[in-house]
Amino acid sequence: MIKKLFLYFNVIAFHLSAQYSLLDSLLNTLPLDTRNILEQANNYRLQIIYTKINYSEDGQVHFEDYFFNYSDSLYNYPASMVKLPASIVALKKISILHNKGIDWNSKLLMDSLFCQKALINDSIGSPAYPHLHKWIKRMLIISDNEAYTHTYDFINCKTFHQWLYQWGFDKAQIKHKFISKCINDSTYYTPTIYILNEKQDTLYIQYQDSACKFSTLNKNYSIGYTIKTIKQKRKRIRIKEPKVFVKHNDWPLFYSHQLLKYLIFDDELKILDLPKNYKDSLIKFMGSYPREYPDLQVDTTNYYDTWKKFFMYGGKYKRVKEDTLRSINIIGRAYGFLSETAYIVDFKNNIHFLISASIYVNPNNLMDGKYNYELAYQLFYQISRLIYDYEKTQIKTSPKIRNYEQIFKNQK
Repeated sequence: MIKKLFLYFNVIAFHLSAQYSLLDSLLNTLPLDTRNILEQANNYRLQIIYTKINYSEDGQVHFEDYFFNYSDSLYNYPASMVKLPASIVALKKISILHNKGIDWNSKLLMDSLFCQKALINDSIGSPAYPHLHKWIKRMLIISDNEAYTHTYDFINCKTFHQWLYQWGFDKAQIKHKFISKCINDSTYYTPTIYILNEKQDTLYIQYQDSACKFSTLNKNYSIGYTIKTIKQKRKRIRIKEPKVFVKHNDWPLFYSHQLLKYLIFDDELKILDLPKNYKDSLIKFMGSYPREYPDLQVDTTNYYDTWKKFFMYGGKYKRVKEDTLRSINIIGRAYGFLSETAYIVDFKNNIHFLISASIYVNPNNLMDGKYNYELAYQLFYQISRLIYDYEKTQIKTSPKIRNYEQIFKNQK
């Protein structure tokens, strides 16, 4: 398996410089204002990846990957993009624990740790106690940060990266939980965890652990700056301080793109080897709208259909009326960075493709919460629609589409 992945990534690396022509030619047809952004791609730290999906006469799937301005050495903050690998690794781990009578609905409790309180109750959703199923659902549908933190604690940093490295993501560094109230390095530790059955018997204990140790990669992690107030000679003065992301997560856009490919085509590629019910649930969550899951107990005026779907929709439609098209996606948005990876599938028109993009929209480089995300939303919308229109002109068979149509067919 490792040899297979090594050869695969070598082939991809070889084609990085060659497979630009199709995507470049498509992007050249964008409106002038959008092309101006592309011409300043380095300033925006813009990266785009597009995968055409074809099937041979014998039913074998083939991928053609195309890249715009992609570089392995460019750091873009992934934010919530790490929730997909967290979900997948958590399900791999829970699958191993099945022989102990454990599944993703088993009760999962945690001790307190530093600034984290003990986790005993979780009344949102059903069943009304903490468990992995509801955390993954919340992460993938409403991008819940607390659910990610709990899931990360369950996985454990070392286990997380053992799986990522096995799948070929050897430069991944997912080491940071999303706990705003925690400071310094306290977020890098995981608490003791207990998994219980319905009789409240303890089936599994995972003891407190420290973070993984990572070597610093050859990247520039200093992006933008913050304003810090210091006291100097009885006066308070404000100074610029560089924002350095070296202690934040590092999950490249290409990794996100590849992982979604592995998930969608797990039956063919057999890299992740997830149980079918888990795999199909992940895909369904990623392609669903919050209103389709009342147990999430969220305000759907805020969590409307496309609030985190920028490819194909630009995040601007309160309600998606056409149910034959789904964007099975994950996004990350923070510090002026926006990233998205999606499998776009149109059951009616027999269209499907993979697309990823990442951009930095912080004109003054000040990390003050004022970012030009609207520019990013519009760009992602236009690029994806352009590729979708191109895919419409392609005649091809797509047996995978029929399989995934059933997942959403009875969606409420």
